[in-house]
Amino acid sequence: MYLVLTAILALNVSNEVIEAFKTVDKSLIASNTNINSSNQILYKSLSDMLNKDETKVQAAVWQPLAEKAKGYSAELETYINDLKMELKKGAGLVTKSDGKEDFKEDNLDASTRIFETAGKGNQLKAKLEDFKKKILDLDPKIKAKFENNFPISTEGVDGKEGKKDFTTGYFHMTPTVAALTILSKFQNNVKNVESQVVTFCASQVGAVEIHMDEVNVLVGQNSNYLMPGQELVVTAGVGAYSSTVKSNIAINGQPLTLVDGQGDYKTKVSGSGKHVIRVTGSFKNEQGIDVPISKDIEYVVGVPGGAAVMLD
Repeated sequence: MYLVLTAILALNVSNEVIEAFKTVDKSLIASNTNINSSNQILYKSLSDMLNKDETKVQAAVWQPLAEKAKGYSAELETYINDLKMELKKGAGLVTKSDGKEDFKEDNLDASTRIFETAGKGNQLKAKLEDFKKKILDLDPKIKAKFENNFPISTEGVDGKEGKKDFTTGYFHMTPTVAALTILSKFQNNVKNVESQVVTFCASQVGAVEIHMDEVNVLVGQNSNYLMPGQELVVTAGVGAYSSTVKSNIAINGQPLTLVDGQGDYKTKVSGSGKHVIRVTGSFKNEQGIDVPISKDIEYVVGVPGGAAVMLD
């Protein structure tokens, strides 16, 4: 009777439902990738703070805590990935010659057998709760910040017949593709916890530093075609300007007074034809080294028109 019921239910898992779950799953996986990238910036910032006199004392306290959170997150993510693979194998996984995976996405038996019968649902719940405890025990400040709004919940799932326990609510007679999506959802929760905790650790030391790795001259001019006696106005500055970047700009050897990273150069043009103005400068990078920068700007001086009068 169980097999007959399973077969009947499988027929009701439409292609539209399967595709919807696959779309959500892809979105969650992409979100996890983006969170990982953001977290790497935070870890790099905390490591840099360890090497600065003004932040190294506080960083020595919070950077190791962030690394512990990273380790806890990676461990749980690996465990859930293993569950995903076991679930796919339970649904008849076959890896094709091109590396693509093929399994019965609408299979209803695999999730029930693995998470209920084999007890992996209760194991997953226990690991999620252990992860929460480890994170909150990192530091009293972290516990006070996240205890009441922790992004992971292992409570039961509301159903038509009342609240179901964790395993039954998420994995009982659940199509394989839906169970995989649920596992991705828990991975996303874990990554969000990691991101929030690491952000909090960085905030206890100081603002996260975003390092500019490209700087160039920005130049504007009021016109590139003028008549003799007209005024040429050139505005020049440093691209990716920061108030902490010490920079200087000169046009045709004349230093500019910079306000908000830029200054004006004015000159009366003369001599018809094409002319070139050389803009030079330098800025101190984050290592305190002077980096030269330069750019050429061009303009054309026209020839006045008018009547020519001959004596004849």
